[in-house]
Amino acid sequence: MMRADRTLRIQPLSAQAFAPYGEVIEARGEPSVMINRGNCARYSDLAALDFAGPEGRAGISLFAGQPYTLPLTLDMMERHPLGSQAFLPMGADPFLVIVAPDAGGVPGVPLAFLSAPGQGVNYRRNIWHGVLTPLFAPARFAVVDRIGAGANLEEATLEPAFRIVDAHGLVGNRSLRRSRGPRRSRSLVDRRLVWRCVVCLSSVVGNRSLTRSWSLA
Repeated sequence: MMRADRTLRIQPLSAQAFAPYGEVIEARGEPSVMINRGNCARYSDLAALDFAGPEGRAGISLFAGQPYTLPLTLDMMERHPLGSQAFLPMGADPFLVIVAPDAGGVPGVPLAFLSAPGQGVNYRRNIWHGVLTPLFAPARFAVVDRIGAGANLEEATLEPAFRIVDAHGLVGNRSLRRSRGPRRSRSLVDRRLVWRCVVCLSSVVGNRSLTRSWSLA
């Protein structure tokens, strides 16, 4: 995936391609079990959490990441010797996933993946990976990783840097965002919210003319 000029081409994220580095977290195929009287499909045990050290424990955090643009200069990677790290997007936009094998204590040649809507990832303990990299807009992620004392962060500078490009047009393919659906305008959302408030108010004061007059506005 690298040319002589140290260019990395983005490829689609898949469980098979990502397997040497961790797990792709997604709801695929048949659920493990149906719960809540058949109204909820549970997909169980999708990632291997691995936390070392006597003082380490699992914790859930929220990350708020700013978007990056392409082409992207990759000049730093990191790893966590004491724990795995799972990223679960709280929105539908794809994000960039960058990993590399270990090459004698430093990152080897990286790979760059683009997630599909509904996909998260779990980096195994001690796996070199890039920083959180949203592409379309600011994004929030639920993160499950190790909380506790200990040296759980190593960073490595890449010299010379790599350049990540969308050579296959994956980022520009809007079908990757198909699960988002059409966006409603803010005015429509605001109008519906106000309508609900008017209905609630009219029921409290017993004045149905409020709803009639507002609906005609």
